[in-house]
Amino acid sequence: MSSRVRTLQLYYLATPLFWLADYGWGADLRVAALAAWPAAKTLYYLVCCGLAVVGVAAPRMASLAGLVESSANILLLLTSLLAGYLSMVERAAAGTLAGTPFTLGKLVNFMVVGTMLVLSFYSNPLVAPQQRRRH
Repeated sequence: MSSRVRTLQLYYLATPLFWLADYGWGADLRVAALAAWPAAKTLYYLVCCGLAVVGVAAPRMASLAGLVESSANILLLLTSLLAGYLSMVERAAAGTLAGTPFTLGKLVNFMVVGTMLVLSFYSNPLVAPQQRRRH
């Protein structure tokens, strides 16, 4: 098993720690886009716990699961940033500019999830079969 796949497995196995950090200390490192929807965030964490089981039971599927999950998470994050930006533009036009949608939590979330997306992409034999044959 490659170190990339092992890293993905550990990332998903660490989901309960991310969940605890999020709900216990407010450190939203994994899914900052769903901060306003606690039920959706809980469902997301449950799905990621399921992906941890898949990653251990079928390591070859860990890359595909990581690719799909990370892509969806980045899409959610970018959508939330765009919505926040548009809201900020509307407030600025109305003369009531306050706050920013670009928080440190969202930046850290983007870096964590982006790293996992890149790892998933380059360890996925469906996406990069020629890369897999060289190793």
